[in-house]
Amino acid sequence: MIYFVIAPSGCGHHMFHNACDIPVHYRLEQAVDISRKTKREFTIKVTGDFKYLGSFPYNDPMNAIMRPDLFTIKEIGRQAKSTNIYLFRDPWEATMSCYRRFKKYDDNIWSHADVQLDSLIYINAYMRTNEPDALVFYYRDICKFPENFEMITGMKLNKKSIKEAAPYEGDIKLIDYFKERQSLYQELIDNIVDLENVSLE
Repeated sequence: MIYFVIAPSGCGHHMFHNACDIPVHYRLEQAVDISRKTKREFTIKVTGDFKYLGSFPYNDPMNAIMRPDLFTIKEIGRQAKSTNIYLFRDPWEATMSCYRRFKKYDDNIWSHADVQLDSLIYINAYMRTNEPDALVFYYRDICKFPENFEMITGMKLNKKSIKEAAPYEGDIKLIDYFKERQSLYQELIDNIVDLENVSLE
């Protein structure tokens, strides 16, 4: 089984890295042998189970073009057993998380906000077109109700390693920036699973 964890940077990838007991990869080429026929046609060879943390974007410095190709993930899903897990975190919190870690590369918080929004729009557009019934999980709910998350996804977590990040004090201008643009990523919000009220019976 391949678990593709898809979310903008700052949404909980490191929590999954610490809490999952199967190999973790941040780059597909580390785990999948891809033989390309054309740009969009290829065969893959997968060895064992693993979890791919698809951070949007990835690497340093952060910019909107450094992001995984969701259409490659889609093609891998056709050829191997896989599950897409979408994460969501309040975008101003995710922005603050990225800013705290990457401000040495760019200390303009609005640049980080723009990248966060661009990633939300890209993931939302892909999901709307290719996976309209996809399940989206709210970062803080996974930390509070990990058993319910496991039941739905089949992914086993080391609960002792799950640590919920402290909430950030959001700047009202930053909060308003995302609220005013929420319609651009509304499907992600609409698909969030209510983990608190999932029945374990």
